[in-house]
Amino acid sequence: MTDMSQKNLFIYFEIQSTLNYVRHCLIQIGFHIVSTVYKPFHLRSSWKLRSSDLLDHSTDSLGFHIGCFLLKHDLELQDHAETHDAFHVLTGYNTSSLEEIGMQFWLHGNGKRSFPLYSAMAAGLLLYPDKFRYLMDCQYLGQRSRPIHHLNYLELLQEPMDSLRIQNQIFTHKLLNLNYEN
Repeated sequence: MTDMSQKNLFIYFEIQSTLNYVRHCLIQIGFHIVSTVYKPFHLRSSWKLRSSDLLDHSTDSLGFHIGCFLLKHDLELQDHAETHDAFHVLTGYNTSSLEEIGMQFWLHGNGKRSFPLYSAMAAGLLLYPDKFRYLMDCQYLGQRSRPIHHLNYLELLQEPMDSLRIQNQIFTHKLLNLNYEN
């Protein structure tokens, strides 16, 4: 490889890295703005639990798995948005910007409708055009699963995780071991 082609390759990767960073920052800022604006309109009551309270549940329960998820990602339950963490745990989507948006597409396919969901979907389509197929597949897998967006997760914290996934026929990329490079 010539010095010129190595230099061009280096510049290309620097540009890609910078664009990915800017894209990530824009999405984080957008999530923060939407959640701040939408928070007063949440109709659900708060669980009034801390992450550590969830770890007191049996190790196979949804509550314990949500607690572990929050601990792993150094997060705390957000008042009135606790079901969001249950969605992460049940569907297997991680907290990266792309997977967060993928989960929103999954939830849309699953029947959920909300302003934050549509905002995340719009951001995903604008900022991740190169991941369009992944996002459409997320939506399709949400359609194939039984609706879970309406469940009362506070009442389900004691339920075994595996049985919740089986009962609701939850299909996702990770749970089906489909490989997508993020």
